Amino acid sequence: NNSEYPFTTIGYLHGSFGDTRAGCSGTLIGPRTVLTAARCLYDLEQDVWLDDIVYLPALNGRINSAPFGGFDVEDAIIPSGYIENFQGEYANSFPYDIGIMILKDPIGDDLGYLGYGHFTNLSRFKANLVVHRSDGPGITMWRTSCKVDGKLVESYYFQYRCDSADSGGGTTYLVDKDGERYVTGIDVGQNDDYNVVLRIDSAYKQWIDDLWQ
Repeated sequence: NNSEYPFTTIGYLHGSFGDTRAGCSGTLIGPRTVLTAARCLYDLEQDVWLDDIVYLPALNGRINSAPFGGFDVEDAIIPSGYIENFQGEYANSFPYDIGIMILKDPIGDDLGYLGYGHFTNLSRFKANLVVHRSDGPGITMWRTSCKVDGKLVESYYFQYRCDSADSGGGTTYLVDKDGERYVTGIDVGQNDDYNVVLRIDSAYKQWIDDLWQ
């Protein structure tokens, strides 16, 4: 039910890279703070920012069917390294593929938002993923979960077999023993065997803390 928590925290950001319409998933982690991927906010190939951005929480279908309407974005921030390290290959920018949007309105006060954190003891755990799939019918919301092998967890990323369909900006979260949900990273890439999540490490945790509203 996309009109109930926690799915009200998952939204779709819609805008334009130049003349090209574009969209991605984004997750409320504060009243006005949306976590997404840097690739969703900045196009490295065209060297342009996403423009005319609207955030549509709980979207599960057509743009005009968003249950809570659309909301304007006040600011979009990505690490400078995402742009500075691009040398024609995304691999150089991957460690910086995280972004924050600040909304004009504190919609998270009504819709709720997820926690986030740097978890040093990630070993074997069950990951949950909610995305707007690139291969789905319309702009539909999908949830999946899978176990993460501790051998696939590195300091700033981990790999798993959750099916993200190369959506960009999919949020991966874990559920603690009290049922609280905490974002652990952004599903941003894939290789021949796995999908890859950029972790919220200690540096990104502080970065988000400083921007959080």
